[in-house]
Amino acid sequence: MKRKEDTRPMQPPSARNICARLSHWAVLAAGVLIGSAATRNDAPLDLLRSPVVARGTIVEGIGTVTVAPWFPVPFSVLTVAGGELVSRVADLALPQQVRKDKDVTRCTFDFRAIASRLASSTFALTYFPWFRFLGESAAFDAEDSVADQVAECLRFMLAREGIGADVEQSHDAATVRAANGLAIEVVGMEALGRIVIDAGPARSSFDFNSRELLIDRRMFPEAFAAGHEMLATPDRPIGIEVREAGDQLAMRLVREAEG
Repeated sequence: MKRKEDTRPMQPPSARNICARLSHWAVLAAGVLIGSAATRNDAPLDLLRSPVVARGTIVEGIGTVTVAPWFPVPFSVLTVAGGELVSRVADLALPQQVRKDKDVTRCTFDFRAIASRLASSTFALTYFPWFRFLGESAAFDAEDSVADQVAECLRFMLAREGIGADVEQSHDAATVRAANGLAIEVVGMEALGRIVIDAGPARSSFDFNSRELLIDRRMFPEAFAAGHEMLATPDRPIGIEVREAGDQLAMRLVREAEG
């Protein structure tokens, strides 16, 4: 007997299911905060706030630029001024050399094969950890448009999970609206200020200005459990404050001046 085909339209995933698919990112955010407290180093948080840009010059088809030793060159994006060329360095089909000295890393790119198509004599390497979530090297101009870029990264992450979403822009923020009412507000065009995730009565947020992560148990139970465990142990990292109230748990880095 032939089975009758189900022609009912597929239902979009619920906000709860979307949060479940993104729970590993909440765990990662908690790990960044805990790691910053343990090492007393805010650099990972600062890298999430705004892109690091190194500018270079092109002379007779050879481009040179100097970056800090920690700068992850393969994961950066190379942009020739005016958008004449945009590519991840790892995907750049041009001869290149990266030489690490004690205090700096010197990068050389051979543009001579395409020099006739380049009108500019300047280029930039941009590193922003959010870019690593994307699959296409397009619209990587994150300077003065950080919220727009991060929102687009989040939209791409949702799309990769099979979840449709749109981005709405405003003056200093961009909001990702996904299926069944999930909304992710990203604030800060010059530097990322905060990310707020709303799913009905549940809300989680990462405030980069106050260095505080708010986790709602109903949205991200694994990340909530990690913070709850820290409350129960006396040997948690110095420099992190953990508070729990109902379904919400807050983790905050405490500056030395705050005691």
